[in-house]
Amino acid sequence: MDFNTAAPPQTMNYRSQPQHDSPRNGTTVADENEKPVFFFDIDNCLYPKSLDIHRMMGQLIDQFFQNHLSLSQEEANELHYRYYREYGLAIEGLVRHHKVDALEYNSKVDDALPLEDVIKPSPELRKLIEDIDTSKVRLWLFTNAYITHGKRVVKLLQIDDLFEGITYCDYGSDKFYCKPHVEMFEKAMAEAGIKSNERCYFVDDSYINCKAAEGRGWKTAHLLDENDPAPAEPASKYQIRSLQELRKIFPEVFKSSLGMYTVARRTRPLNAVDATHRAQPPSTPSLPSLTSQAKPKIPSPPPMSPQKQYQTMSPTPTDTPPAPQSSALPPSHPFNPDANVSPSHTPSSTQPPIQSHKIKPPRTPLLRLELRDLSTPGAQAFLRLTHATHALTHAVDTVLRLLYTHTPPSSIPGTRSITLVLRELDGVAYTTGLALDDDHKEIHLSTSYIAHVPEARQKEEILGVLVHEMVHCWQHSWAQAAALEEAWGL
Repeated sequence: MDFNTAAPPQTMNYRSQPQHDSPRNGTTVADENEKPVFFFDIDNCLYPKSLDIHRMMGQLIDQFFQNHLSLSQEEANELHYRYYREYGLAIEGLVRHHKVDALEYNSKVDDALPLEDVIKPSPELRKLIEDIDTSKVRLWLFTNAYITHGKRVVKLLQIDDLFEGITYCDYGSDKFYCKPHVEMFEKAMAEAGIKSNERCYFVDDSYINCKAAEGRGWKTAHLLDENDPAPAEPASKYQIRSLQELRKIFPEVFKSSLGMYTVARRTRPLNAVDATHRAQPPSTPSLPSLTSQAKPKIPSPPPMSPQKQYQTMSPTPTDTPPAPQSSALPPSHPFNPDANVSPSHTPSSTQPPIQSHKIKPPRTPLLRLELRDLSTPGAQAFLRLTHATHALTHAVDTVLRLLYTHTPPSSIPGTRSITLVLRELDGVAYTTGLALDDDHKEIHLSTSYIAHVPEARQKEEILGVLVHEMVHCWQHSWAQAAALEEAWGL
């Protein structure tokens, strides 16, 4: 496999790349004769997230933190999370603050992954990339991993011969950068020999990377896993659920038209429920996946009128704001955060009894609270009416009890942490996963909405919305564990 790189190992053949000055503000003068470059991320992009490589990698990273920094498992996970949030890559925090040898880290983490047992060739992926017209656009890999990992992945996928070059995070350098740093984007453009931001195409599964690329003027597609809720604020103009949708949004770079391919309908049941609580709907409707397997068909809920949908997603300050499409569920024994709720809100005696035992997840998730502004009435109401730890614990217990009562613990998602972010936003709430790995979740709850709920109902609304959003922190295995009606009920 011959890749063009700026600083490759001695065993690689490469040609020198023309160097270009790339302004810091990301503005360039377009050269009409310059062939565009299509940059592809590698991990969780060229192969599906469902392979769980991100989880294997997260475990190896935590082990590295534990062994090299003498930390407990919980401390290692917390520091891993913090460095990812601050720097976009755990290794950058390790090098900055602990003088860790980045190449040793790579050998113990990325190179230690059993990729040969997990990644298999993908004829569909190869066919897609082969159908990109290389007389119109050049193909380039762009990864935050080290060169050894990047080459290994694309070779296992049997697409290594389709790309002209690769830009990677050079762990061997005294000072290295990774996406979303501006220096990393400039490095990619220089190595690919492209001057104009407007002639760069890009697809990545990372929100922050896509947001940075979009800000530079790159034509960017944010790849979401089919089980990921769409972010409240899109990272880029285009959001897709499958790489096959690149044909739809960038038809100018493909040899074949979209109409030549049969599109299979995909059912995404829980995201439909979540739509009424999304701060904003996705800006671009997704094309159904070409490769998804058939899933149980679930009848859609009755459509809302445009007026009602708008009110639910963006409540206006009225005395009686629209209620979210969820309500507080009966608490699990022994904790009862709703003990002071009036009897009118308790379940009817005609309803079947709820089992009281707790379902234990594979690991107890770290629970966090993030307050953006303590002075807002909504934040003050939350702190006055609820105990964050108890409320989140209750929501976790309720969701696991109702969805995973009759299933082995191995089928319960291994969610590592759940952060409740209280902040001003339009709408009610939404849940998102982090690109660090899908085991870290954030629930964003609107303090504006809390403030506009009548005081007598505020606590019930808070607890109900938390239970609803908590479904999305544990949802990816629900279909094999719970009746469809139960998921819809949540």
